[in-house]
Amino acid sequence: MKTLKLSIQIVVYRQKIVLPAFLWFNLCRHKTLTGLRQRMKSYAETYLIQTDDLDFLGHVNNKRYLEWMERLAWAHAEAVGISPALQKRLNRIFAVREHQMHYLASGYLGQTLELKTWIGVREGCCQRTRYFEFKRLEDETIIFRAQSRYVCITLDTHLPKKIPKEFIAPYDETPTLAQSNHAGNKGTSSAFY
Repeated sequence: MKTLKLSIQIVVYRQKIVLPAFLWFNLCRHKTLTGLRQRMKSYAETYLIQTDDLDFLGHVNNKRYLEWMERLAWAHAEAVGISPALQKRLNRIFAVREHQMHYLASGYLGQTLELKTWIGVREGCCQRTRYFEFKRLEDETIIFRAQSRYVCITLDTHLPKKIPKEFIAPYDETPTLAQSNHAGNKGTSSAFY
């Protein structure tokens, strides 16, 4: 008896990735994705939902999620050594090209969330995707998922440029699974990666 082996081909910016079909389908399942995220050196913080996070409906205001994404991305970058000073020295920064956000459930006053982010593969010479997942710890419910595509630009001209190795290596070399409590801490950064 012969066994049929199926494979899925993915083309990402002229690079072909071939995965066995069983692996591809397993990657679509949450448990496998969780393991994949851990191998991609995720960064996480816990957050206690405050009164000023809520909208008139009594749950977390949608704009808060975007603020948390920005703060979390910046904290992750700084945790691996990508500081504003390094960005200035290299004359490079990542600017958001697009966000895709999925609101899956609600968060309410006093609930504790785990805010998690991780970096995906580089896309071409100057783009990279960052992923986000926010989980309500009381019942382990994922309430929010998002991905943001960034483009590396120069600080002076704002034109796209190749991602410098100083922005790639830290995510590959540094363990970044960090836990901190930012209850009520609102970030004020305007640029990050």
